[in-house]
Amino acid sequence: MEVYSLFSGSSANCTLVRSHTGAILIDAGGSARKISSALSVLGMSFADISAVFVTHEHSDHTAALPMISKKYNIPIHMVGASAERLAADGGCRLPVTPHPPIFSEEICGFTVASFPTSHDSAACVGYTICENGTKIGIATDTGEVTPTLCAALAGCPAVLIEANYDKNMLKSGPYPAALKLRISGAGGHLCNDDCASLAVFLAEQGTKSFLLGHLSAENNRPELAERTVSEALAENSFAGLTVKAAARYDITRMVIEP
Repeated sequence: MEVYSLFSGSSANCTLVRSHTGAILIDAGGSARKISSALSVLGMSFADISAVFVTHEHSDHTAALPMISKKYNIPIHMVGASAERLAADGGCRLPVTPHPPIFSEEICGFTVASFPTSHDSAACVGYTICENGTKIGIATDTGEVTPTLCAALAGCPAVLIEANYDKNMLKSGPYPAALKLRISGAGGHLCNDDCASLAVFLAEQGTKSFLLGHLSAENNRPELAERTVSEALAENSFAGLTVKAAARYDITRMVIEP
């Protein structure tokens, strides 16, 4: 199994999971053209994608879905409440396969399983993807680390987890007070410190590789997020683990160690 963040950040998110049996996307933010260009760099096209699994309805995770559905007829899986909100907000009802917040699908050799996360959308989930005994986890857009999230990601050798903002940068930054409260709240996003605490817990459960995603352009820096997580791991006697921030506009490969 190979996992690539095609792009990641507050403006657009899309992750590719592929193996010799097929490929899927987690989220489809940005544009279909942008995703197509990234896939071509990896020697692929939309014709190779068996399905898109959506975390929630916000545009940085769904903007490309109308074109993907119309032009390529790729199946879209998402929680029913998110699909309804997407249709209501965008005025476009897509041919989505709706699911409850906790569901599992077998597709092109993968077992894709959802788990709820804490975010101020109609519904929001993360995903684990398992193939031949190897399971990776993806969890962005969560305002807090919950027992459900921890249980879902425990034992994954590699995870993509959110490190959206640095507390000091958010506090001193230009955002209005109400937006700062929303970002830092339980239904907002995960800060570097909380991401680091989650990383320590997951390292205790066997995770060796951390890809940090959904970084804010205004309230974080890749090197700051990486340092915060790496220092927390080192302070807890975890050495030699991989910590890498996913690029905002470029492809970043997730390291998956056995």
